[in-house]
Amino acid sequence: MPLLPRKDWRDAIRFEAQKYLPFDIKQLAYDYVVTPDKRQRKMTVLFVAAKREVVETVRGLAREAGLTGSVVEPIPLSLARALLLRPLRGANGTQALVDVDRRGTLNLVVVRDRAILLARDSALQPLASMTGAPAEGFDPASLLAELRLSFSSLAKRFRNGHAEVNRILTRNLIGIGAV
Repeated sequence: MPLLPRKDWRDAIRFEAQKYLPFDIKQLAYDYVVTPDKRQRKMTVLFVAAKREVVETVRGLAREAGLTGSVVEPIPLSLARALLLRPLRGANGTQALVDVDRRGTLNLVVVRDRAILLARDSALQPLASMTGAPAEGFDPASLLAELRLSFSSLAKRFRNGHAEVNRILTRNLIGIGAV
């Protein structure tokens, strides 16, 4: 985004974010971090959001369990934080962490030089059952399609080659069907 005065950030970021959201921003609990670049007169915005009802459900469950907390964050951001705080030995350049849980939720995070380039989660297509009964796992073609879409988007944003992924780490590729 172009560099704006701090007093204009909230409205401008809300307006810009709404362009990319498939539902009204009023349904979200969100936050953002702005990194201004005065030399290039631009600002980078990390926008994180979750449906308000999901956040309230998590908070309610935590209260019922006797827990208190101050932060609820999406899984890709937690994965990024872990990767950034404790980089892998010998890891240089851009790294991607791909995590798929038992429900077929893809969590993808791409980091470079202690910065998050991309953090995203999406639901993968379930495996088709030969018998009509619910099948275990997710369709590997949907995983590949989501990864292609994500990496293609990343390549478009960073045409200078800074997003070329040097290492892909996988975690919990549970339920992957036959490839």
